[in-house]
Amino acid sequence: MLEQFRHDLHQIPELGLDTQKTADYIVSVLQELDCSISMPLSNAVIAYFDFGKEETMAFRSDMDALPIHEQNAFSFRSKNGCMHACGHDGHMSMLLGLAQKISGRKDMKYNALLIFQPGEEDPGGAQLLCDAGIFGPYDIKGLFGFHIYPNRKTGEIVSCPGVMMAGACNLKVSVVGEASHAAMRECGHDALLAAAQVVSRCAKREQEMFDEDTFHLLHFGVFESGDAFNGEQEMFDEDTFHLLHFGV
Repeated sequence: MLEQFRHDLHQIPELGLDTQKTADYIVSVLQELDCSISMPLSNAVIAYFDFGKEETMAFRSDMDALPIHEQNAFSFRSKNGCMHACGHDGHMSMLLGLAQKISGRKDMKYNALLIFQPGEEDPGGAQLLCDAGIFGPYDIKGLFGFHIYPNRKTGEIVSCPGVMMAGACNLKVSVVGEASHAAMRECGHDALLAAAQVVSRCAKREQEMFDEDTFHLLHFGVFESGDAFNGEQEMFDEDTFHLLHFGV
């Protein structure tokens, strides 16, 4: 069933918090199982398996996809301009598989809370779920999230003490200069040049701040500035420089 779950979910990728079709699919699977289902946020799905224990183990999967046009040729590829390019279809499939595995069991040591979270890529669905108080009714012993690593051997589970993966922190930075014609650049202040120096210096500073044994990640996703080659005044009232996907 895991393969079928992934194929089905791969065909309906959705962005951010707008994961209605995905949530509907998850609910359609869970409603056949011995669990209670709730939606503390729109398009977020929570499944609780009550085994009569005092403590609960929680497991979390992300739901959202990326705005990437899929170019694969297999039959279950997405066709809506989005794609599960980060493996969230696999994560949901594993959590649904776990739900099927534990449903109706009598020998579990803990209750189980399964969390299907939208908005992992953006805008931060985990915090929204925490703010909604999803853990309040339960005595949570531990919370597990997971991610697919295609370069590991099949069936191998990898973990480590402490921090294992970077936390994403999205930034949008505007560098505002004073516009002028390209032939009279001394009359203005070049925001594009300043922004390029920011990118360059940040990359250099990253290498200086961390040793090779410290995991770190700095990524510049989008860089935009104006739309006129000659820098006409009316086109350069505000040059905008964007930084996306910054995480350490």
